[in-house]
Amino acid sequence: VSWVGGWGINVRGGKAQGTTASSRKLHDLIRATGEYSVEAWVAPANVVQEEAHIVGYSGGTTVRNFTLRQTMYDYDFFNRSTTTSGNGDPALSTPSANEVLQATLQHVVATYSAVDGRRIYVNGELVAGPDPVAAGLLTDWNDTFALVLGNEVSNDRTWEGVVRMVAIHNRALSQPQIQQNFDAGVGERFYLLFSVAHLINVPQSYLMFEVSQFDSYSYLFNKPVFISLDGNQDPDQIRIRGLRIGV
Repeated sequence: VSWVGGWGINVRGGKAQGTTASSRKLHDLIRATGEYSVEAWVAPANVVQEEAHIVGYSGGTTVRNFTLRQTMYDYDFFNRSTTTSGNGDPALSTPSANEVLQATLQHVVATYSAVDGRRIYVNGELVAGPDPVAAGLLTDWNDTFALVLGNEVSNDRTWEGVVRMVAIHNRALSQPQIQQNFDAGVGERFYLLFSVAHLINVPQSYLMFEVSQFDSYSYLFNKPVFISLDGNQDPDQIRIRGLRIGV
């Protein structure tokens, strides 16, 4: 496991794990509300990984409170409740035919509540739900488990990829909240201005990019817009095409 430039960790066969004592707050806070969300920005290394655990609060391969894992093109969500097994079975999975999971940066949110059960959202869209298993209570959760990223606590469910962010909420996020977090993106971002005033008849005109450090080796230039810093200008219907970036 190594740090990634622009925030995050790169998991290549190891794991990132908390202690059981520090992980216990997840048990206490989530048990108190009876609902939760696992939110993550992840970039899987490939789409051939099977039974690869991305985020879990677990005690091993046969017992867990929750786990979000990858099975090729699918995300699987295990949750332990009074209507599922101690291993969180049966899992809720994204539809295999849709190939939802891709080897690129994705925003994934798994939610659980006693009303709606489990749901999975990817890039702001609901992709799995409603839960075929009736919602239950979280009274059987175990407070001796540990939070683990990129593997199982027993080191035999390796997942490879980049984890940019993980957040555990003791509330089931609504779709508008999930969409808002997806739109916000992940990591530190800057706004770069490139002057084009010498090319067109609009004073103080610029092309503005939202720029972030994508990983240790690359930058992401996103959302180009045309703007003018002159308050007297109101540019409209200016088409932009053929953009190139030189570094």
